[in-house]
Amino acid sequence: MVILGYSSTQQNGLAQLQKTFFESLTESEQNTLTTQIQTLETGDANKVKSK
Repeated sequence: MVILGYSSTQQNGLAQLQKTFFESLTESEQNTLTTQIQTLETGDANKVKSK
């Protein structure tokens, strides 16, 4: 996306792709994905706390 001029940085380009993908999902799919992400983030946080 940077090469095509749609984004100033790769990080911004990836964020835009993520947003566009998420918005293309149905509400049910969005809820499922959000739940999966929260579950993984909670697991990661618990692993860090236990170290």
